[in-house]
Amino acid sequence: MKPFKRRRRGGISASFEPGEAHIIANLAAQVVELLRDRNGESESSPDPLASQLGIGGPALPPEDPVLQRLLPDAYADDEADAAEFRRYTEQSLTSAKVANAEVLIESLVEGGLQHDGEEQQVVEVELDPAAAQAWLRSLTDIRLALSVRL
Repeated sequence: MKPFKRRRRGGISASFEPGEAHIIANLAAQVVELLRDRNGESESSPDPLASQLGIGGPALPPEDPVLQRLLPDAYADDEADAAEFRRYTEQSLTSAKVANAEVLIESLVEGGLQHDGEEQQVVEVELDPAAAQAWLRSLTDIRLALSVRL
């Protein structure tokens, strides 16, 4: 892996060996899977307006330690407030984390990452400022997930 470099036109570029790119994409995909599984198990909101706005998520914290780290309680001292906050924010937070990871994976694919068995050259990614932010957020989520599992 070479260092990330700032481009003159704005944004960032980076080069990855194929193995590095596969590991990063795989870890991002695992985070996406965990988050989507969490969103899929949430019960529907009894409030129809909340359901329409997409803010009727689960009130209970996740059981998986990785998800607990990625989606922590907002209020450590007050379970009722933490549950209410989670109910109204978790779904949008989870969606944002998934979108960031998808940007990371898509930019690796656009940079030349191949999933078939063909011999592959260096994967070159070009990130505009928004994609760079998505990468930073997604890499942070990956780092947090790894810290729990290790």
